[in-house]
Parts: sequence; structure tokens; C-alpha cells
Amino acid sequence: METEEIKLEGYVLTHEGKVRSNNEDNYSLFGKIKEDTTQNQAQSYDHVQGEMFAAGIYDGVGGEEDGEVASLIAAKSIQACPLENVLSEAMKQLQEANRKICELNQRNGLFMGSTAAQIYFSKGSAICVNLGDSRGYFFRDGRLLLLSKDHSEGQRMIDMGIVTQEEARKSRNWHVLTQYLGIDPKEFLIEPYFSDEIILKKDDLFLLASDGLTDMMPDEELRKVLHVSSRKDLKSISEELFTGAMQNGGKDNITIMMVRVL
Repeated sequence: METEEIKLEGYVLTHEGKVRSNNEDNYSLFGKIKEDTTQNQAQSYDHVQGEMFAAGIYDGVGGEEDGEVASLIAAKSIQACPLENVLSEAMKQLQEANRKICELNQRNGLFMGSTAAQIYFSKGSAICVNLGDSRGYFFRDGRLLLLSKDHSEGQRMIDMGIVTQEEARKSRNWHVLTQYLGIDPKEFLIEPYFSDEIILKKDDLFLLASDGLTDMMPDEELRKVLHVSSRKDLKSISEELFTGAMQNGGKDNITIMMVRVL
């Protein structure tokens, strides 16, 4: 891009889905967060201009054991930073969220945790960082690129060549996480995945999503929706993706965040 300033618009929606009675997901859209953990449905739109921004979505783990509390802690941890510092700063932010979640677990005898999928924007570029199986995507010129890497037993089996993607999706291990916020640092160190740096262009689209969307809509379905609808407003695109997830079962909480480069 020509200047160091970035102009972005973002939209996020979160919903409990068809099956779950509560919504353990949360988000941070340029600093806007779902503060009320009892709120099952929420949406937010923002338009920003400046040198650096950050956005993320978080899928709480723990069911009745307050997964929504863990995802709120995670959402509050993200802060914008220059991309030259993103490796260290993102790690510090995630470690701090991990520490707070672990302290609550130990104090209250709970098991709760959260995934994280985050995008940092700075000086005309962006980097995606993730932990767990919430995902980040990049869409440009009809092509959809997965920026994140699932931290799950299912993905591990795919990487080892034991099963195919289709077989892994049907496996009980598909959702067994190997990385997430809430891991006791004395037992295991968190190791977030960092994408390659993306040089931004006008009309680039970024999608962050919990597995409530990506389990219900494979990547090719996501690409088709974005290919047809990429020029629409972000609310309309998000609602089309949400409708697809609900029509395909809506078996989990659904959080969809879209960011467009203006």
C-alpha cells in the first residue's frame, strides 16, 4: 500500500447455533468485545483508519465449566502491535491470557480454555496467529487461502499421512485440541502458529471463524460464497455464511468475523 496508514472495515456476528443453549464464543473487533458472557447473540461493525489494528475470535472450551469466561479473558488480551514485533508481542499476549485462565482453573477446580484466531494489521501488511482449531482465511481475486493451522489430533493424523481430510473430519479425534489457552505452562508450552506476512491490497478480505462455521461449511463452500458475494457489504456476506452453517446443522456456536481493506 502507498502509505503506512491502513483503512479497514470489520463486522462480526456470534450466535449459539441450533443445538447449544449457551454461547461460549467471544471476539475482539478492533477492541470491541462481547463483555456480557450471558449474551448468546451479538454483532458489531466498525470502520477504522490508522497505523495498526488487531482483531480476533475465541471459542471457549469447557461446556458448563465457564468456557465463555475463558474466551472473554482471551478476547481482552489482544492488542495491536507493529508487525516487526508480532512474534514476541502476540506470544506475550497469549501467554498472559493463558496464565489468567490457568489461575482461575486452579483456584476454582475447573477445566476451561479457549482457542484463538487473530490477525494483526500494521504498515500495509497483516499476519494471522492462531492456537486451537478456530481459523483465519484470506480471500483475494477469487482465491481463498487458509492462514491458520488446526491444532488438533485430527490435523496431526492428516499431517502424518494416517488419514485423509475427509476421514479425519469423521473421526472422534477431529476436535481433540493439542494447543489451546488454558494449558498449564508447567505441563506444556503453548506454541501458536504464525502465517506468512500478507502485503495488503484494496478489497482484500479476511475471515476469522470458529469451528461452528468451518465444521458446517468446508473450505470450497466458503470460497463459493465469498466469490459470489465479495463485493457485498460485510454484514450481508457474514449472514450468508451464517445461513449456510445453520442450514447444514448449526451444531455448535458460530462466530464469523469479516475484515475488508478499504
